[in-house]
Amino acid sequence: MERLRKIIFWILILTLSSISIAAASPKDDVIDWVIDTYELDPEWYEFEVLTGRLDHVQDDVTVVVDKALTRKDPIGLFSVLTTITDAAGNTEQAQVRLRITRFAEVVCATDRFGRFDLMQADRLTVERRDITRLREQPLLDVNNALGLRAARNIRRGDIVTMRDIEAIPDVEAGNDVTIVFEDGPCTITALGKALETGYRGEIVRVRNSSSGKIITAEISDNNSVTVTP
Repeated sequence: MERLRKIIFWILILTLSSISIAAASPKDDVIDWVIDTYELDPEWYEFEVLTGRLDHVQDDVTVVVDKALTRKDPIGLFSVLTTITDAAGNTEQAQVRLRITRFAEVVCATDRFGRFDLMQADRLTVERRDITRLREQPLLDVNNALGLRAARNIRRGDIVTMRDIEAIPDVEAGNDVTIVFEDGPCTITALGKALETGYRGEIVRVRNSSSGKIITAEISDNNSVTVTP
């Protein structure tokens, strides 16, 4: 019986210690305010309280966040103004800085892509990555890259962004095309060479291969352009 009492005693001690360790600190209060105010999902954000008054306060003080001092989305370096109240009721205001890291599941290159290389699923993967300093919209689904090409060089390990990819043009500069001249029931065709890159419906310059004359025409498909009077 005595042994059982000792076991229960130590279980209680360990339980109370765990509760004490898990108790919220003043820094936790600030982090919770940011999470609640900006409706952030803690699964995709990490928070670090940097140098500030909270480094020198006891856990028994009350910390209330008054407002954000940084006029931007809560990411990267972020500052808030707090009111700190000690056990005696004394209050003071203090600025607290945080470093907020944002993560996301994004498409990454597992191989190098040169400019104009076709995007291929077996050379892409989805990983959880830090996107705090990313200035462009990241690609979130590999399927959204298929059928497109690299708009610029992409290194192995890079996060693929929307600016890294582009649709394959219907006509590229240097392509041979058929020039179609339409005037009512009359249709005349000639061979030409595209001088500009473009997509269906866009106007590009084309050189007539026979006359050498440069004209403007609308891209009809990847083989022909149309000239209307």
